[in-house]
Amino acid sequence: MVKYDEAPTSDVSKIIKYAMIGVIALFLVIMAFSIFYTVQSGQEAVLFTFGKADMNAVGPGIHAKIPFVQSVVKFDIRTQKYGADASQSTLESAASSDLQVVKIRVVANYHLAQGKTPEIYSNVGATYVDTVIAPTIHEAVKATTARYSAADLINKREAVSDDIENLLKAKLQPYNIVVEQVSITDFDFSDQFNIAIENKVTAEQQKQKADNDLQRIEVEARQKVATAQGERDSQIALAEASAKTIELNAKAEALKIQLIQDQLKQSPQYIELQKVQKWNGAYPNFYITGGNNPTMLMQVPTPAGQ
Repeated sequence: MVKYDEAPTSDVSKIIKYAMIGVIALFLVIMAFSIFYTVQSGQEAVLFTFGKADMNAVGPGIHAKIPFVQSVVKFDIRTQKYGADASQSTLESAASSDLQVVKIRVVANYHLAQGKTPEIYSNVGATYVDTVIAPTIHEAVKATTARYSAADLINKREAVSDDIENLLKAKLQPYNIVVEQVSITDFDFSDQFNIAIENKVTAEQQKQKADNDLQRIEVEARQKVATAQGERDSQIALAEASAKTIELNAKAEALKIQLIQDQLKQSPQYIELQKVQKWNGAYPNFYITGGNNPTMLMQVPTPAGQ
């Protein structure tokens, strides 16, 4: 009977032995994976020993830790964006300096200061976005908006964004959170204010149109005046030219006559020509008187050639 019982007992012992070996091997594998950990590029790790943080940040690479004694929390130190996803993309409600309710959507780019992740975890924790960044952005938006009128928030959008960014940098720097850039992606005002803005824009457009019409009318009027002046100057020039022509013609005629007279003065027949030009064709009359009354009238012919 004893011989028959030895075989089953030996098989059970082997199974238990192999099971123990498998458990030990699995334990060793788990321990191996627990000992080593990897920090990726763009990350830093904080090493904890019995829950106490080591103040020296762990950089990228493969590192070892003591299983069950030490643990690791990893942080992303690359540029991150607040307000980009749907859970953070909300309109910040605030009031302008003229008491207009305005909602602003902002997006902030930031990163954690390199080598400061142990301090960040010790002072703020791993939930630094909800603990520090979100409430600080709310505060900065409200404080900045209160310094601008509703119209300036629209017209000076870049200045408003710069003010929010500078305020965020100052408030988050003590937490070792570096703000890179802040952008305003949306404004939203009350319906009454939007209507007032539309009316103002319409009025400005109408005023601009009226100004343009006035400028056009003034230009047209100046063009007409210039045309009239040009026509007047042209007529004056023509009249002056005509008068000058007449004057020149008269001078030319007078010169012509003078030249003729000068030539005739030099000719022996000039005096006879003068006589002929001046004679009216009638012979002279002679009266012979005898006392106070004429007694005889006689016309004496002039000899020919004289």
